[in-house]
Amino acid sequence: MALFSSKSAGATWSDAVAHLKAQYKYKELPDGEFKLIFDLGDNRDQLVFVAKAGNEKAGDWVSITSPIGDFAVLIPQMSSLLNECDNKICGAVVAQGDVVLLRHSFPVASFTPEVFDWALQVITFTADQLEAKFAGGNKY
Repeated sequence: MALFSSKSAGATWSDAVAHLKAQYKYKELPDGEFKLIFDLGDNRDQLVFVAKAGNEKAGDWVSITSPIGDFAVLIPQMSSLLNECDNKICGAVVAQGDVVLLRHSFPVASFTPEVFDWALQVITFTADQLEAKFAGGNKY
């Protein structure tokens, strides 16, 4: 049994994009990534990116990322931030350049609108909570 297979009879990236475009306000970036901004109330909003990820062996994946804060601001608290994320149900803390993000990815083949909407909501609200607690602001 192969651990990874790039062939699947499930959903496609086009299915995920069609759902995103039908349900959310977005800006499509030149690299094919989608930028979304959610108003969370209480003068808080959260930036989220949705992109196609993966490789030939693993196949296509949906990647949802949301910034938590600037690396330089968060580095003194990184241990506390990582421990805080230990009990989160989805997402990984990653660094991309000078920004720390919360990322969750899942195979495109397993895409359903419910799976996508759930993951998008969890990443959005969790990243906002982490940003408020550890970065002390609402930059992203």
